[in-house]
Amino acid sequence: MFGIKRKQRKLAYYKTSPRRIGMVYVCTGVPLLALHVLNAELTGAWDHWGTVLTVIILAAYIIYYACIWLFRRRPFEHNVVLGTLSNRLYLRYGRRWLIGAMAAYAVGYPSLIALLEVIDHGFTGFTVESWTYDMVAYSWFLMMFVFDTLTTYISLQGYYRSQEDTRTFIDWY
Repeated sequence: MFGIKRKQRKLAYYKTSPRRIGMVYVCTGVPLLALHVLNAELTGAWDHWGTVLTVIILAAYIIYYACIWLFRRRPFEHNVVLGTLSNRLYLRYGRRWLIGAMAAYAVGYPSLIALLEVIDHGFTGFTVESWTYDMVAYSWFLMMFVFDTLTTYISLQGYYRSQEDTRTFIDWY
């Protein structure tokens, strides 16, 4: 797809600072936790055991990666897949790729929620109240897109900024 053959992709391991990884996980985990709590408040889902369990798990992940971000000094061995569409766009556009992806999510997410709302209720049943409710209810979907984009960007940036002697290629196809 998109002119990328399976043989062009390579799996590479490299050593990187744990601060970068911890920062991404904390900076995306805190808004995700806040949106999850807001969603539970709006829907009244605090009586379900799954809501409390996911809040506890998210808080534990945030605390773990905050400790990694602040206190760990040994480098992580991290992997990245080279030759993908994200890698090619990163090489061509650099930081503009991240800005473009975030702009696409900012436009695409409300459009996707509106489309799903129209499919579910029809044109006559589409209201702004139900649309804003679904925007909040499915906000975790947007946060997962943002998290995936940020981790891909940090992985690629960490790979290209790492020293060449810390890189290892694995032939996995």
